[in-house]
Amino acid sequence: MTKRVALWAERVAAWKASGMGAVRFCEGKGYSSSSLAAWSRRLRTSDAPSSPSVRLAAVVRQAAPAARGAGGITVERGALRVHFAHDCDRQWALAILRELSA
Repeated sequence: MTKRVALWAERVAAWKASGMGAVRFCEGKGYSSSSLAAWSRRLRTSDAPSSPSVRLAAVVRQAAPAARGAGGITVERGALRVHFAHDCDRQWALAILRELSA
């Protein structure tokens, strides 16, 4: 982070913590409310790429064959297909889904 970006990040953080409007906050500080707002947007969008990415899996609901009882849910990811019965242990299913997302 450059010194300029760090300076504006401090200013934006102080403004947000103050609870004041941008115009009032900038009075007598030597920079305009429009600059403050622009840097606030710029810093917010520059943070976006570092956010954790969301990886999706295809979820296919299907009726269970008569022999298996009531339905469930099937999760597909690439060539992998995992079927969870409607009454499976929730914590166990979440642990499997977390591993598939890693």
